Amino acid sequence: MTSHQGVISFAIIGTGLIGPRHARTVVESPDAELVAVVDPAPAGAQLAAELNVAHYTSVSDLLRSEHVPQAAIVCTPNHTHVAVSKQLSSGGVHVLVEKPISSDIPSGTELLSHLQTTEVKTLVGHHRRFNPYIISTKKVLESGVLGKIIAINGLWTTYKPGDYFEAPTEWRQGKDGGVVLINAIHEIDLLHHLLGPITRVHAEKTTSQRGHEAEEGAALTIRFKSGVVGTFLISDNVPSPYNFEAGTGENPLIPKTGQNFYQIFGSDGSLSVPDLSIWSYKGTNKSWHSEMAREKLAVEDGVPFELQLAHFCRVIQGKESPSCSPQAGLGALIVCQAIKDALEANSLFLRSPFASCPFTPAPVILHWAQSVTLAPATDPAIIALLRPPTLSLHSACFAPLHEKAILSQLSSAKPEQTYYKAPFPSPSDFTIMSSAAPHGSNSASSTNGVVDIKNLGHVETPKVEGTWTVEKALEISPGTAGPADAGSPLPYFHLIERLKTTKREGWRRFGIARGESIADHMYRMSLLSMLAPPALAPRLDLARCMKMCLIHDMAESLVGDITPVDGVAKPEKNRREAETMDYITKNLLGSVYGGIPGAEIREIWQEYEDSQTLNSHYVHDLDKMELLLQMMEYEKRGQGKLDLGEFAYVATKFTLPETKEWADALLKEREHFWGTQQHVHGEDGIEGGVQEDRRQQQDDYYERK
Repeated sequence: MTSHQGVISFAIIGTGLIGPRHARTVVESPDAELVAVVDPAPAGAQLAAELNVAHYTSVSDLLRSEHVPQAAIVCTPNHTHVAVSKQLSSGGVHVLVEKPISSDIPSGTELLSHLQTTEVKTLVGHHRRFNPYIISTKKVLESGVLGKIIAINGLWTTYKPGDYFEAPTEWRQGKDGGVVLINAIHEIDLLHHLLGPITRVHAEKTTSQRGHEAEEGAALTIRFKSGVVGTFLISDNVPSPYNFEAGTGENPLIPKTGQNFYQIFGSDGSLSVPDLSIWSYKGTNKSWHSEMAREKLAVEDGVPFELQLAHFCRVIQGKESPSCSPQAGLGALIVCQAIKDALEANSLFLRSPFASCPFTPAPVILHWAQSVTLAPATDPAIIALLRPPTLSLHSACFAPLHEKAILSQLSSAKPEQTYYKAPFPSPSDFTIMSSAAPHGSNSASSTNGVVDIKNLGHVETPKVEGTWTVEKALEISPGTAGPADAGSPLPYFHLIERLKTTKREGWRRFGIARGESIADHMYRMSLLSMLAPPALAPRLDLARCMKMCLIHDMAESLVGDITPVDGVAKPEKNRREAETMDYITKNLLGSVYGGIPGAEIREIWQEYEDSQTLNSHYVHDLDKMELLLQMMEYEKRGQGKLDLGEFAYVATKFTLPETKEWADALLKEREHFWGTQQHVHGEDGIEGGVQEDRRQQQDDYYERK
């Protein structure tokens, strides 16, 4: 590839509004050399001649030429960004692609999937990250001088004249020409850059004055993964000095006002941007009665486009990581699409599926749901944990006062986003097996070549000889998951079917052979989680709690349901489950959608295991509550002849007073039930008395880490 010693060669792809600016920035850079301009329009040839570089009319011609660059800057129309970036990266050319990374989320995820198959470096051109005011702001936030960041208030408000929406740009009157995708996307990227991922957004439309389909503004409330909350007002139809362009003076076509557009509030002080004033109380006494001090900070030097190019050169050289990676670039688009969906859905709460990483670099197949057939036994509630971002944007957030079951999105999704399930097989679809079942098979028994159809819904837990390992469990459970297929979630889908076919062992000890499965238990827990008491709900992340309910026993798909009386020490149980979760989330899901869903599943499972957060305490209590409910229901159906009193002991292990009230009420209900029976209950009465050794087993099992 063309280059001089220590200098990176560049080509400019597209010479519309921004291309010439990038070209001149490259020419003036000591780190870069411009070798070619690509554009079929006459403007491309004119720019190439002006700058004395080669001109090509297509990327294909460039890649076949003697001027193949080390890197290229993609400045073509938005809808071509993905195709051009794929073509360049396939040719080994590093790519700086102007924002947005794509014109829609499916094509953006397609590009991310492609980039993972190459070794090129990619940067998304959100150049505002390199604005001196933003650089100074980020340094203040990282210094900790403001203390813990609590909230942010932001404004992007201005007035666009009527000719902005007229030919040749009358497309701006349509739904894609509104203030969200054209302007707010810059603000969302800066919020991600400064404060981290956004996990939830709520939007209300402003009053429309133009009568166009495009939205004119919105009021947003935002929550970040870090816990920071924010409000943001956007409008392109109000005379106002409060916006990034006017505040910083970055755009020479917009007069500078210097007015603040961000106010960031911390536990020790507040910061306004762009005047970079830090307000804090004098002395150590923080009180609204105390006098406040104002410190004005200096603004960093530099030109954003020059700083961005220098950064990209260092990224190519392996000296720095991309400031705005393709994942981050797509993240801004995903949040903006969520805002638009919220506006169209009459201000529903919308939430990313992966609160820990809302802009999942998911290499989903376009129209994924149409191209994947799910096995009949697959549990959709757990599949929902892996739903692609294209579906997640239409899912309702589980707000404390307005829950919607996780499966509701399966019936409300748009046609092209619906999960399709294979038809349920009829009995005639079951063919005769060979007279000898596969070695080590744990599936329904086969006698004389006939499948025991009535027991196909139950699979025994693998009985491993010697030290338990995942490999041994899989070896004696053929067909459980199938080989890991890079990028495909199907092996995972098949493995979690075992959660439906594996029974909860505690009930089987009392002769309940066809009792609840692990999936039954987790599913009802997820439904219980939505009914958090009002005194508790505002302090919980209910969406995360629901996920935790569906994840917490996932390891039992291979480990099985180990009970306090099974003779397996708690550390050994923990080891087996941790190794199984590593296998599921890394071996099976490590390459699925960029590995992000697997990583989040593992993180949430570990949070439950560590039991250090309020969310995990709540789910632990739900785990016990579901057990108590099932105990009571089996006893009632046993008509007084089935005493499950030993399980009532878990009522003493609740940690939250709000959920303990549920347990106490259930025990009173149970006391009333047994009061009508002639059966003598338990060893020590209605509270579920058990032998001392059994109680010690239960104490060890339910001990917090």
